[in-house]
Amino acid sequence: MHIARKSAVFAGAVAAALALAGCGDDGDSAPETVTVTSGPQAEQSPTHDDSKPGDDDGSRHTAANDQTVRITQTPAEVRCTGGDVIVAVPSAQVSITGNCDDVKIESSGGTITAENVDDLDVAGSDNTVTAGLVDDLDVDGDNNTVTAQRIDDVDLNGNDNTVNYREGSPEIDDEGSGNTVGVGG
Repeated sequence: MHIARKSAVFAGAVAAALALAGCGDDGDSAPETVTVTSGPQAEQSPTHDDSKPGDDDGSRHTAANDQTVRITQTPAEVRCTGGDVIVAVPSAQVSITGNCDDVKIESSGGTITAENVDDLDVAGSDNTVTAGLVDDLDVDGDNNTVTAQRIDDVDLNGNDNTVNYREGSPEIDDEGSGNTVGVGG
Protein backbone atom coordinates (compact mmCIF):
# COMPACT_ATOMS: atom_id res chain seq x y z
CA MET A 1 0.00 0.00 0.00
CA HIS A 2 2.87 2.40 0.86
CA ILE A 3 4.55 1.78 -2.53
CA ALA A 4 1.27 2.28 -4.37
CA ARG A 5 0.78 5.66 -2.65
CA LYS A 6 4.34 6.80 -3.57
CA SER A 7 3.75 5.69 -7.17
CA ALA A 8 0.49 7.63 -7.32
CA VAL A 9 2.15 10.77 -5.89
CA PHE A 10 5.06 10.43 -8.34
CA ALA A 11 2.67 9.92 -11.28
CA GLY A 12 0.69 12.99 -10.22
CA ALA A 13 3.85 15.10 -9.99
CA VAL A 14 4.98 13.98 -13.45
CA ALA A 15 1.55 14.75 -14.91
CA ALA A 16 1.56 18.22 -13.32
CA ALA A 17 5.07 18.95 -14.62
CA LEU A 18 4.09 17.89 -18.13
CA ALA A 19 0.92 19.99 -18.00
CA LEU A 20 2.89 23.06 -16.93
CA ALA A 21 5.70 22.56 -19.45
CA GLY A 22 3.80 24.53 -22.09
CA CYS A 23 2.91 27.40 -19.73
CA GLY A 24 4.82 30.60 -19.28
CA ASP A 25 5.25 31.50 -22.95
CA ASP A 26 6.87 34.91 -22.87
CA GLY A 27 6.22 35.49 -26.56
CA ASP A 28 9.92 35.16 -27.41
CA SER A 29 9.73 31.57 -28.58
CA ALA A 30 10.35 30.99 -32.27
CA PRO A 31 7.40 29.92 -34.42
CA GLU A 32 7.29 26.23 -35.22
CA THR A 33 8.05 25.24 -38.81
CA VAL A 34 6.82 22.00 -40.27
CA THR A 35 8.49 20.95 -43.51
CA VAL A 36 6.42 18.61 -45.66
CA THR A 37 8.66 16.47 -47.86
CA SER A 38 8.19 13.24 -49.74
CA GLY A 39 9.85 9.87 -49.60
CA PRO A 40 10.68 7.36 -46.86
CA GLN A 41 13.41 9.62 -45.41
CA ALA A 42 11.03 12.55 -45.10
CA GLU A 43 11.60 14.71 -42.05
CA GLN A 44 9.50 17.33 -40.42
CA SER A 45 11.33 19.92 -38.41
CA PRO A 46 10.46 19.74 -35.58
CA THR A 47 8.79 16.34 -35.68
CA HIS A 48 5.12 16.97 -36.13
CA ASP A 49 2.39 14.72 -37.53
CA ASP A 50 -0.83 16.41 -38.53
CA SER A 51 -2.14 13.57 -40.65
CA LYS A 52 -5.74 12.62 -40.12
CA PRO A 53 -7.22 9.13 -39.92
CA GLY A 54 -7.30 7.62 -43.39
CA ASP A 55 -4.58 9.96 -44.64
CA ASP A 56 -2.13 7.38 -45.92
CA ASP A 57 0.21 9.72 -47.80
CA GLY A 58 0.68 12.33 -45.06
CA SER A 59 -0.35 15.15 -47.40
CA ARG A 60 -2.74 16.83 -44.91
CA HIS A 61 -1.33 19.28 -42.41
CA THR A 62 -2.41 22.06 -40.06
CA ALA A 63 -0.87 25.52 -39.75
CA ALA A 64 -1.89 26.88 -36.35
CA ASN A 65 -0.88 30.18 -34.72
CA ASP A 66 2.91 30.63 -34.59
CA GLN A 67 3.36 27.70 -36.96
CA THR A 68 4.59 27.67 -40.55
CA VAL A 69 3.98 24.75 -42.88
CA ARG A 70 6.48 24.62 -45.75
CA ILE A 71 5.14 22.51 -48.64
CA THR A 72 7.85 20.67 -50.58
CA GLN A 73 5.72 17.81 -51.94
CA THR A 74 2.58 17.79 -53.99
CA PRO A 75 -0.33 17.28 -53.80
CA ALA A 76 -0.85 18.73 -50.33
CA GLU A 77 -3.74 19.93 -48.19
CA VAL A 78 -3.31 22.43 -45.36
CA ARG A 79 -5.84 23.55 -42.77
CA CYS A 80 -4.99 27.03 -41.47
CA THR A 81 -6.04 28.20 -38.04
CA GLY A 82 -4.00 31.39 -38.01
CA GLY A 83 -0.65 30.01 -39.22
CA ASP A 84 1.51 30.52 -42.29
CA VAL A 85 2.03 28.41 -45.42
CA ILE A 86 4.98 28.47 -47.82
CA VAL A 87 4.56 26.63 -51.12
CA ALA A 88 8.04 25.70 -52.34
CA VAL A 89 7.61 22.86 -54.85
CA PRO A 90 7.43 23.29 -58.65
CA SER A 91 4.07 22.54 -60.26
CA ALA A 92 2.45 22.46 -56.82
CA GLN A 93 -1.12 21.23 -56.35
CA VAL A 94 -2.07 22.70 -52.96
CA SER A 95 -5.43 23.23 -51.26
CA ILE A 96 -5.49 25.54 -48.23
CA THR A 97 -8.62 25.82 -46.10
CA GLY A 98 -9.40 28.04 -43.12
CA ASN A 99 -7.86 31.39 -42.19
CA CYS A 100 -4.13 31.90 -42.79
CA ASP A 101 -1.99 34.79 -41.65
CA ASP A 102 0.46 34.49 -44.56
CA VAL A 103 0.65 32.35 -47.68
CA LYS A 104 3.81 32.66 -49.75
CA ILE A 105 4.05 30.94 -53.13
CA GLU A 106 7.74 30.60 -53.97
CA SER A 107 7.29 27.95 -56.63
CA SER A 108 6.30 28.21 -60.29
CA GLY A 109 3.73 26.44 -62.42
CA GLY A 110 1.41 25.54 -59.57
CA THR A 111 -2.30 25.50 -58.90
CA ILE A 112 -3.08 26.76 -55.41
CA THR A 113 -6.44 27.37 -53.74
CA ALA A 114 -6.85 29.19 -50.43
CA GLU A 115 -9.92 30.26 -48.49
CA ASN A 116 -9.00 33.34 -46.45
CA VAL A 117 -5.56 34.93 -46.30
CA ASP A 118 -4.32 38.08 -44.56
CA ASP A 119 -1.18 38.37 -46.75
CA LEU A 120 -0.86 36.45 -50.03
CA ASP A 121 2.56 36.75 -51.68
CA VAL A 122 3.07 35.23 -55.13
CA ALA A 123 6.84 35.27 -55.72
CA GLY A 124 6.96 32.48 -58.31
CA SER A 125 5.79 32.59 -61.92
CA ASP A 126 3.16 30.87 -64.05
CA ASN A 127 0.91 30.03 -61.08
CA THR A 128 -2.88 29.87 -60.97
CA VAL A 129 -4.18 30.98 -57.58
CA THR A 130 -7.81 30.97 -56.49
CA ALA A 131 -8.74 32.51 -53.14
CA GLY A 132 -11.67 33.68 -51.06
CA LEU A 133 -10.97 36.79 -49.03
CA VAL A 134 -7.51 38.36 -49.30
CA ASP A 135 -6.48 41.41 -47.29
CA ASP A 136 -3.14 42.11 -49.03
CA LEU A 137 -1.97 40.58 -52.33
CA ASP A 138 1.65 41.02 -53.45
CA VAL A 139 2.63 39.60 -56.85
CA ASP A 140 6.38 39.73 -57.51
CA GLY A 141 6.55 36.92 -60.08
CA ASP A 142 5.52 36.97 -63.74
CA ASN A 143 2.64 35.43 -65.73
CA ASN A 144 0.51 34.56 -62.68
CA THR A 145 -3.29 34.49 -62.58
CA VAL A 146 -4.93 35.29 -59.24
CA THR A 147 -8.71 35.17 -58.81
CA ALA A 148 -10.33 36.04 -55.48
CA GLN A 149 -13.74 36.78 -54.06
CA ARG A 150 -12.42 40.01 -52.55
CA ILE A 151 -9.01 41.67 -52.34
CA ASP A 152 -8.46 44.80 -50.24
CA ASP A 153 -4.98 45.80 -51.45
CA VAL A 154 -3.05 44.75 -54.60
CA ASP A 155 0.69 45.38 -55.06
CA LEU A 156 2.16 44.27 -58.40
CA ASN A 157 5.91 44.25 -58.98
CA GLY A 158 6.02 41.45 -61.54
CA ASN A 159 5.01 41.53 -65.18
CA ASP A 160 2.15 40.13 -67.28
CA ASN A 161 0.04 39.08 -64.27
CA THR A 162 -3.75 38.93 -64.20
CA VAL A 163 -5.67 39.67 -60.99
CA ASN A 164 -9.44 39.24 -60.88
CA TYR A 165 -11.75 39.96 -57.96
CA ARG A 166 -15.50 39.51 -57.73
CA GLU A 167 -16.40 42.24 -55.24
CA GLY A 168 -14.98 45.33 -53.61
CA SER A 169 -12.65 48.06 -54.83
CA PRO A 170 -9.06 47.23 -53.93
CA GLU A 171 -6.29 49.80 -53.69
CA ILE A 172 -3.93 48.99 -56.57
CA ASP A 173 -0.21 49.76 -56.82
CA ASP A 174 1.20 48.48 -60.14
CA GLU A 175 4.99 48.84 -60.40
CA GLY A 176 5.29 46.15 -63.09
CA SER A 177 4.28 46.13 -66.75
CA GLY A 178 1.59 44.33 -68.73
CA ASN A 179 -0.48 43.57 -65.63
CA THR A 180 -4.28 43.60 -65.61
CA VAL A 181 -6.48 44.02 -62.54
CA GLY A 182 -10.25 44.06 -62.64
CA VAL A 183 -13.61 42.63 -61.77
CA GLY A 184 -14.03 39.13 -63.17
CA GLY A 185 -13.44 35.49 -62.66
